[in-house]
Amino acid sequence: MERTSRAVSGSMLGTVLARVIAPAALFAIAAYQWRIGSTDALPVWIANLARNRGADPVVLLRILLALELGLATIILLVGRWARPLATVALAAVTFSAVASASALLGDWPRLVWPLVTALVAGGLLALVRLVPARVPPAVSGAWRVIVAVVAMVGGIGVASRVPLVRSSAPPRVARTPSVPSGAVELDVESWIGQPVSATAVKTHLPALTALTLEGRSLVVFYNPRCGRCHELFEDLAARGAFDDAVPGSDGVRVDRVIAVEVPNAEGAFEAAGDELSDIVCPGCPRLVLPKGPIWMITPPIAVVVQDGVVTCVAKGEVDDCLAALAGS
Repeated sequence: MERTSRAVSGSMLGTVLARVIAPAALFAIAAYQWRIGSTDALPVWIANLARNRGADPVVLLRILLALELGLATIILLVGRWARPLATVALAAVTFSAVASASALLGDWPRLVWPLVTALVAGGLLALVRLVPARVPPAVSGAWRVIVAVVAMVGGIGVASRVPLVRSSAPPRVARTPSVPSGAVELDVESWIGQPVSATAVKTHLPALTALTLEGRSLVVFYNPRCGRCHELFEDLAARGAFDDAVPGSDGVRVDRVIAVEVPNAEGAFEAAGDELSDIVCPGCPRLVLPKGPIWMITPPIAVVVQDGVVTCVAKGEVDDCLAALAGS
């Protein structure tokens, strides 16, 4: 009798895990993304993929919401499919959280949420697979299909009406891990005509290759304490480099401006009057060369990349490269 009671209890727990807790988790994720109301709600790896492939992040977020709402409803209503669908959904959430955490290694404040999500979703996945669930009464296959179709259509309908905006925040890029101290020379002038993937900077900034694969990119190496660097970004803003609208004939025509910070060497002397403020670069992807070594490069340096290939390099006075981008 006691063994039977335990079996029934275990079956009830398995049913609750698969048919109640799993869909509740999906509804909670969808509600959280709905509350954010912008593409900031996209998992980091999907946001980065959308940027690199030129996909619309708003559309991707609506698709994600539709899948979450539709799957949660199906799991809740169709008992026969609850356990396998809960397994698939929780595995997908766990994978997504781990992928996002991998993209944010070193950025601890933003790393906490995907890590917690991965642990919770992974734990639920293990419980759903390990704890047996009661087999619900048989229902006709046609009825299950009808419920599934209605649930997905409903999810699409709700997701299409959620007010979402495109985030203006800079793309989230993983920080480059530190490298041993020493001097590193970046001979940027030798990059002309080479793919970014073939230059020396690839080792230190692997994300730069993906960011510059398509379209025309202007990569600016800068230091936050460099006054001329600040002037350059202000000049770019004045020329319309950050505007969505096509600038005038004297403007700078690029698909994106990428800001690459050149950090000071560890222990380097910094004058009290050195300017330390954020650059004017709205919406720019921002990368940072690894801290530690002495970077043999004097900012500002502008590098123009067309479809992954370096076409122009200008040191200090970058007007030559900017002139080539004006009205072209």
